[in-house]
Amino acid sequence: MNAAAPWLDHFVMHIPCNSDTACATTSIKVPDDNSYFTYYKDQNHAGGEKAIRWDGNTILFKYRDLQVNILAGRIFGSNRMVLDLNAANKGTLDSNVATTVALYWSSDSNSLDDPLGSLSVPPLLPGQAQAYYDVNIAKAGWIIAIINPDPPHNINECPQGNIAKIKCTSGTKVEYYQLKVQVWRR
Repeated sequence: MNAAAPWLDHFVMHIPCNSDTACATTSIKVPDDNSYFTYYKDQNHAGGEKAIRWDGNTILFKYRDLQVNILAGRIFGSNRMVLDLNAANKGTLDSNVATTVALYWSSDSNSLDDPLGSLSVPPLLPGQAQAYYDVNIAKAGWIIAIINPDPPHNINECPQGNIAKIKCTSGTKVEYYQLKVQVWRR
């Protein structure tokens, strides 16, 4: 290594874009502060080891974060309801490609018992949303909406906010009243 043949190298970084921590990261410092580049002056290690302090460079980190929300649900009979949903990109990068919101019926809010259909979501810019009004559902009970489902899970993005749930049932509403009666004698 000399002026005619400088030393060149590079970093290879693997950033877990599909992890919860990727959503909270706004910048990455490479390498960390108080890092040192250690080398020998020649290949035979003559002259001993040399160390140069090498504080990092800050790289701004951008991410994709697709989210789905159920805005409202209305029941029209024992086996028909209508939902209003919102699909949004809360991240700082656009989604680049289209994806879907998959709808499922669940017996217990934790399982995906019966697929009910899907909605197509266009590519979304940062901060952009797509609303879906009056989505007909032919079943009452727990309804689960999943944006960018697996499969195809075609967009690398933060998994937080990818699932929304609502329980819609019809039936008699039980109401209790408390009556206070006072009696007095003359």
